[in-house]
Amino acid sequence: MLSPSLLDLLRAWWRAARPRAWLISGRNPVQPMTTRQLNRACHAAAEAAGIEKNVSPHTLRHTFATQSARNGLMRCNKTSAGPLRQVAKLM
Repeated sequence: MLSPSLLDLLRAWWRAARPRAWLISGRNPVQPMTTRQLNRACHAAAEAAGIEKNVSPHTLRHTFATQSARNGLMRCNKTSAGPLRQVAKLM
């Protein structure tokens, strides 16, 4: 599911940070990142990448679903909610 380079990056982050509860925590290391923090990180990443369109975590969810369908990770059937459930499980 993850690219080898992203997996290596996450493993290196985990080895360096040794998070106690969450891989990417909020301000308090034992609490998850808040939706506001996630939104801010998403906007900062889009700006750093030079993306001028409006970007949100919801946009990433749709992109993940589209790429999963294109790469054959799920079968698309417009009359069934099955693929949507598959994407929800993967996320």
